[in-house]
Amino acid sequence: MKPGSTLKKGGQEGPSQTTPVANPWLQEPTEMEILDGMEVFTVKTPMECPYDFSDRPEVVQLALQFNWAYNQGGDVDRAFQALYNHVITHTGVVLRELSPEDCFCVGMAFATIALETESVDGKRTLNSVASENSYYCLMKCLRGTDDKIVIPTLFSLLYGPEDLLGDALTNCHRRQFEDAPSHGAFLGKWYDFDSPEFRKSAISYRLAMCKVLMDQVYDWDTGHYTIDSIGRAHACWPFPEQLTQFYDEFVESPYIAMNYAVPGNKYLDGVFEECERILSMY
Repeated sequence: MKPGSTLKKGGQEGPSQTTPVANPWLQEPTEMEILDGMEVFTVKTPMECPYDFSDRPEVVQLALQFNWAYNQGGDVDRAFQALYNHVITHTGVVLRELSPEDCFCVGMAFATIALETESVDGKRTLNSVASENSYYCLMKCLRGTDDKIVIPTLFSLLYGPEDLLGDALTNCHRRQFEDAPSHGAFLGKWYDFDSPEFRKSAISYRLAMCKVLMDQVYDWDTGHYTIDSIGRAHACWPFPEQLTQFYDEFVESPYIAMNYAVPGNKYLDGVFEECERILSMY
């Protein structure tokens, strides 16, 4: 973790919460009162995750602890560092060896890190690495389990800041040209794969990718999800305003007049392969 890089939702020292439901951690309430005929108490939320995940792979344990800390007000920065540093130290093999089922919680944790970590001196390198880790895990989960609950989070990664998956998209786009002899012969050495124009073209494919994904879980006419998220983790889902902005951009793009599913699926697979290649290198 780079100095000065913190999650927007940082941990608090001994946070308290007032709740009208049963005591969740079995502590004695620190304060009790009756409000509107209901028994209400205030308890101190534990700073350490009270659940035992010792039967899961270590990276999964750390991801679950991070997810708990982020959602329950625990020491989120320490949990973030533990997860991030574990993957850096043990290399990308710890993610590549995960089962599709275990990829779910790890992918959700890295999505939160990618989308919620503030930049350091204007640079989001840490976020980019986290987004590639998250995309790999969530796509592996989707492929292996067909659990569409991960799709809105994948949308947020793709349609989020362009510097998150921009490198993976650009490298994927480049391989499409290099692997197509006719395109390569036509463009020849004059095509600058490192130009801003090429990168902009690559990033534009995220529109087709996002539409292919969200068509599976979202009704564009009614503006409602077609999957049930009750009781399921749904970190970093897009706001309705973001979905509206995306749809407006999509209908103004060239993809509206073509079978966008063809390039969309090709690039969804291509970016996954690029993320897997990156994980195999470190």
